[in-house]
Amino acid sequence: DSVTTRTYTVSVTRKDLTIPPQSVNFRVSSSTHDLVYLAWEIPRGRGITAYVLQRYEPDGSASPYARWEDSTNGGAGHLQGDGYVQPHTQYRYVLMLKDDSGATLMEASVSVLTSPTPGSDPPDPRTDATLSSLSVDIWVSRVDFDPSFSPDWLDYKASVAKDVPEINVTATVNHSGASYVMKLGGVIDADGVIPLAMGSNSITIEVTAEDSVTTRIYTVIVTRDDTPVPPPITHPSSDAALSALTLSGIDIGTFDSATTSYSAQVANDLAQTTVTPKVNHSRASYVIKFKGVIDDDGVIPLPLVLEGDDISIEVTAEDGSTSQAYTVTVTRASSTDTGDTPSADFSGDGVLDLTDFSLFLDVYGKRAGDAGFDARMDLDDSGEVGVRDFFIFVSLFKGPSADK
Repeated sequence: DSVTTRTYTVSVTRKDLTIPPQSVNFRVSSSTHDLVYLAWEIPRGRGITAYVLQRYEPDGSASPYARWEDSTNGGAGHLQGDGYVQPHTQYRYVLMLKDDSGATLMEASVSVLTSPTPGSDPPDPRTDATLSSLSVDIWVSRVDFDPSFSPDWLDYKASVAKDVPEINVTATVNHSGASYVMKLGGVIDADGVIPLAMGSNSITIEVTAEDSVTTRIYTVIVTRDDTPVPPPITHPSSDAALSALTLSGIDIGTFDSATTSYSAQVANDLAQTTVTPKVNHSRASYVIKFKGVIDDDGVIPLPLVLEGDDISIEVTAEDGSTSQAYTVTVTRASSTDTGDTPSADFSGDGVLDLTDFSLFLDVYGKRAGDAGFDARMDLDDSGEVGVRDFFIFVSLFKGPSADK
């Protein structure tokens, strides 16, 4: 009828299925010849709704008579005792954490060797596949195991610092006729020098008894700390000094970072100079100014006025607030200071006359950069054709040429 409606809503919650391995503590609390006691702590939440505890026989098969399953909301748990074990037999227990769909989120395992029956004959030494000692060393320091080593305990944990690239693992068989191979991640290591990756490293010592049949596997999980190292806390530098300063074609004398004012006299024919400062601290910055205007490339055009102009280098420290200015006062000599008589023959006819004066008047009052400015009429090299240039022209004027 296009009128009646109904809305169905599906709420989807994405579970956090990340379970840090160190958050699950699964262990054998004790064992005898006919009982094994287990204990564990399971984190709360993270989608865990049940656990399965499975025992595996010496041949690796799952025991149909030793499987426990229960719901859980996390926390501690324990098994009163597995009474389906045989004396002097190695078993492996696996704790599987499940979600509400039955999927396995994580597994943890431990191994245990039950003790011989009290009063029984001692085992045949040819079947002895135990170690009498097992140690991990960093250079000259011993690494502690968790738990401490025992010949009948097969699973161990150890932790080392981030800066430990390798360890030395030393194992000794209990019976002289036994032998072992050491493996890192399933690859045989012949000399016991184990390179460590960041994080978890699984090292196994697989012992074979003299009878070549009886075996036992010891496992050491060595965790190399992979926690990121935070960068050191540093304070911004307040260094606003220069370590060097040069001006091409200009000698300012010996530079000293503590001296901020310099002066220099340059020849009349120097058209420009390139300023090259060097900051003392790599994160300081600077700007170059000429006549108060920032110069982007450090190339300063000349001429300068006779009484001198300032080139400044303003340095700002890394902290953004500390600053310091270096000043170079440069005076450029005029053409009259060189002993040469400035030429006022603007027409180039070899005679100074009214024609030259007319040309002079055409640019009178103009500054460098103005349209029509002619530097030839700037007789005092001031950057402007003005009164002083007029008096210099008059002093050179000889009157109209006879040829004119």
